[in-house]
Amino acid sequence: MEGSGLASRLLDVVINEFEQRGVTHLELTVFERNSRAVAFYKRVGFAVIGNTTFMVGEDRRLTS
Repeated sequence: MEGSGLASRLLDVVINEFEQRGVTHLELTVFERNSRAVAFYKRVGFAVIGNTTFMVGEDRRLTS
């Protein structure tokens, strides 16, 4: 499944649906150590605009 283009196709569907609904701003969070996800979102045009933290049990995580 990796490298099949499925993520790009799914994201295209989401973005198309949002555009049809008049949404002009889309924001998402990605665990900063998920390098494949970070690279994918950068490749399709997303940019890092800030960071946030969230907890997984007792572990504090940073997102980009």
